[in-house]
Amino acid sequence: MSTQPIVTVTLDTEFGFQDWSESLLSSVNKLASSTQAAVINTGLDVALRLRGLGERVRVTGILPESSRAASNALFGENRLDNHYYYESCPSVCESTWGSFRKGLEDLCETSEWFVVSGHAPKGLSPRISGQITAILKHKGRRVIVDTRGLALKAAIEARPDVVKTDLQQLENWAGHALTTPAEQHEAVRQLIFKGVRNVILESDVKVQWFNPEQAWEARITSTNAPNAEGLSTAPDSLLAGIAHGLANKQPITEILSQSIQASLTPDRAVLNPAAGNGGPQISLKTLPFTL
Repeated sequence: MSTQPIVTVTLDTEFGFQDWSESLLSSVNKLASSTQAAVINTGLDVALRLRGLGERVRVTGILPESSRAASNALFGENRLDNHYYYESCPSVCESTWGSFRKGLEDLCETSEWFVVSGHAPKGLSPRISGQITAILKHKGRRVIVDTRGLALKAAIEARPDVVKTDLQQLENWAGHALTTPAEQHEAVRQLIFKGVRNVILESDVKVQWFNPEQAWEARITSTNAPNAEGLSTAPDSLLAGIAHGLANKQPITEILSQSIQASLTPDRAVLNPAAGNGGPQISLKTLPFTL
């Protein structure tokens, strides 16, 4: 466990602003039967998985007033330190945003690592992720970003410590297709030149980690199925594992192995149970990458 709580800054994702309440209530019902089975389709899942890794976790963001009771139940059940702000209007107003921003700055006093995920709720620009990242970096905090589209572009401009993304979003940022490893590496190189120290590129069966000193690829394999067709990772579990490893100053290879193993979706955790030895394995190799 890291010495300071990890803070997850959760913005709205696929759900519309008014859908949060139903999502949270559904999650609470799942938690009542099985905490491990609970999966929320928002960055809140990252916080739950960090708790499962033994971390102290603070959660913050903006939720509709209608979700207050459900969210309090969810956070209390899982010992998440709740720093959310609740909005009673159909979209986020300036006063709520101001309160959230002040609270975020206060959290910087006692936490080093922040995970920013999701998209902007109604009433706020997608570029809000860039403003949040800039606030945290101005305070000298460490920031992991996992978002998409304009939100990702805005966050990159604020130079987070880590960007976790996939090929589609990397192509969207670069503005063109990246069909070869050399083209992908060049796009990653440009991200690092812009100030993103660590770029993590995720796909179904592999995760690549690039920084100025080294580049690693972790691939999901099996003794019975070398290509591990059909295996996939749960993105929020992977993100939580990365945050946990970085906060505890683990080597990249250790973070990759543990995070991917923990993030394999349950229905694909064993490739060939009848064989007895067909479970997934993680192979690691360095990549020929230089700035």
